[in-house]
Amino acid sequence: MAFWRDLSVIWLSLFCFIGLLIPIAILYFAVRGMQALHNKVQPLFPKAQGISGMVRTQTSRMSQRVAEPVIQAHASYAKTKTRLQTLWPHSK
Repeated sequence: MAFWRDLSVIWLSLFCFIGLLIPIAILYFAVRGMQALHNKVQPLFPKAQGISGMVRTQTSRMSQRVAEPVIQAHASYAKTKTRLQTLWPHSK
């Protein structure tokens, strides 16, 4: 009986080994592919960072340009409203 037990352990070990070869090979090539992609993309990072900074600066400038007239209009409205309220107090 010990012979069959040892044989079945060897047989099951062989099945597990063969079953794990495919996922291990897939993971190996996935890691190698990611490494190759990383090596090709890494030189582009400084250029992308420069473009990102330029976009951030332009966005900030444009938002200031758009928001400034709205803020000024609101400020002049609030100033006029305050002056009118001091001249003609609201009666309750």
